[in-house]
Amino acid sequence: MSPDEVEATSRSWTMPFEATLRHWAALALHARDGHVGVLRHAFDFSRFLRKSREAALAVSHARLRRLLRHAYRTSPYYGDLWRTKGIDPERLTIPDDLRLLPFLTKDIIDAEKRRLLSSDFSLSDLDTSYTGGTSGPPTLFYRDRRATSMRIGRQLAILKRCGYRPGERRALVWGAHGDLPDPSSRFTLRERFRQFAGGTETLDCTVMDHVTMAAFCRRVQAFRPRVLYGYPNALSELAAFVLAGKAPAPTVHAVLCTAERLTEEQRHTLQRAFGGAVFNLYCSREHGCMGFECANHKGFHLDIGSVHVEVLADGDPARPGEAGEIVATDLLNYGMPIIRYRIGDRGALSPHPCECGCPLPLLSRLEGRVSDTLYRPDGSTVAGLMLIDLFEDRPTIKEVQIVQDTPADVTVFLTVTDGFAADDIQTPMRGLEQVLGERVRVRPRVVPDIPRSPNSGKLQEVVCKIRPRVPAARTKPGVPPSTPAAK
Repeated sequence: MSPDEVEATSRSWTMPFEATLRHWAALALHARDGHVGVLRHAFDFSRFLRKSREAALAVSHARLRRLLRHAYRTSPYYGDLWRTKGIDPERLTIPDDLRLLPFLTKDIIDAEKRRLLSSDFSLSDLDTSYTGGTSGPPTLFYRDRRATSMRIGRQLAILKRCGYRPGERRALVWGAHGDLPDPSSRFTLRERFRQFAGGTETLDCTVMDHVTMAAFCRRVQAFRPRVLYGYPNALSELAAFVLAGKAPAPTVHAVLCTAERLTEEQRHTLQRAFGGAVFNLYCSREHGCMGFECANHKGFHLDIGSVHVEVLADGDPARPGEAGEIVATDLLNYGMPIIRYRIGDRGALSPHPCECGCPLPLLSRLEGRVSDTLYRPDGSTVAGLMLIDLFEDRPTIKEVQIVQDTPADVTVFLTVTDGFAADDIQTPMRGLEQVLGERVRVRPRVVPDIPRSPNSGKLQEVVCKIRPRVPAARTKPGVPPSTPAAK
């Protein structure tokens, strides 16, 4: 056989064995951290997907009802607040009456951290984590270890559906420094074992220059990962670098995107550069992997076994297909119940089930952060990411960020290629002015680079510095009003 055939044959025998070793090493680390039953929880999720739509909803609503009773009984914050407002979970109709409960926000978690904890758990029973930091400093919160185990298992099952099997190698383009390996400890035996179990080659995307991207591509070529995982904007920048012939093109089985909006243009670019199918995930620090794409790529299937998702338009449930604010309730975390949490995202539920036959509801659109909303001088709002779309399909424009300082003042920051000319933005700028209105001054600024969030490493495409209006929760006759706790 030729040397290439020998290498290919060797790889076919060694990679599955290596993946198995990595998988069991990862399970050992999970068990050491107190996260047991991960494989069982992965199987439970796969079994949950075999239920009918009605049966899956019934399980989800039963878990929601059980969580509310637990929070009322054991969490001082919820117990005191709900009793003050005359709310008894035993009398609520699930899920319709959930809208009577006040919202939870990051600020409330920060201020009421200890009172949110369940008295059934001690601090030694809980894991610590932090909220995302795209739009502000991360906030510490707690999760009981069984909930963490369930989230790990369910995410493994979701990733398997997207082309990644536990233990396989992956390349990670990431910016949250808490998730990245510590360079000072990479030579210890414990850290080497953890790195082997993770099977990850990482590019810190906080700063992406030609030198670091070229070096990463060379490492990935030698590493031979099955999947490429990371932020869509950073992955797209890497893909453009590869397609320009500035680095060898690593070929992977799948590209998994999360934490930012993925456009169809980016999807096609990633497929051209890396060859694998592109799957989008909807994840959060607080709720884990909330949604995932199937092979149809028409939206996110919501894991209603682990999270209850509401889409609200001015506080009321949005109609199917209507965009609104996403409010999430974690069905797994009993250590610190997170109920009706204003996660900060906007989206729309599909009026139709997915053709793939999955029983989970479909989030057909994810429109970005609530903070991505821009405001006209008359107080009406505009979805900021819709305006970002005006700049798509323009080869000389690499990145765009829209910043609104006042209702009458908007700046568009652009990074561009060498062939850029002022005429390249005339059409999108006119479109921007038409949408925002003639009373708004819109100024373009070409800059060398657009800084990513120092907290998360993400590119925030829209930044609105105007304080949004807080919608009030709705009530029904005979029930005391439950104004948002964030007010």
